[in-house]
Amino acid sequence: STLGKGSRFTVQIPVRQLNSREIGDKDSLKVEFPEGTRILLLDDDKIQLKLTALILRKYGAEVLTCNTTDEVFLALKSKTYSLLITDIQMPEMDGFKFLNLLRSCNIDTFKTIPVLAMSARTFMDETKFVKAGFIGVLKKPFQAIDVINKLEVVENRVLQQEVEPEFSLNTLQEFVG
Repeated sequence: STLGKGSRFTVQIPVRQLNSREIGDKDSLKVEFPEGTRILLLDDDKIQLKLTALILRKYGAEVLTCNTTDEVFLALKSKTYSLLITDIQMPEMDGFKFLNLLRSCNIDTFKTIPVLAMSARTFMDETKFVKAGFIGVLKKPFQAIDVINKLEVVENRVLQQEVEPEFSLNTLQEFVG
């Protein structure tokens, strides 16, 4: 610093790049879960669990929180959920083992519920989670829009699987002869 002239400082503030849902007119900035969205949330950290549930509820999701995998199994037996979000690092069992256990059960909802990983492991690539059977990973900290975007991907996959052609090539060939 020079006496009588003062000092000059440069401050750089990192900002997150907005996605297309967050840019536009005032109405497009409204973030909400689709009506009827039920999310099952598993985390051993009670503070993180409450905070995440609060964020999801704020945007219209019905959320049931669980501290243990046993609670998740009981919840899945009693209700249908749109999504299960599970922490990866838990003392009882990690999220990867939990997903394998869930999928190995003989109950359809256990095999088909979309499961989203939640992790502070920023060094892990999302492809590792997807290869393991998760629909993706939320890197902590995250925002409600990140969960909504993952849900849209799941809904699009489900819609594409449910849409069957009115006729197949075999049916057409049989008809024509």
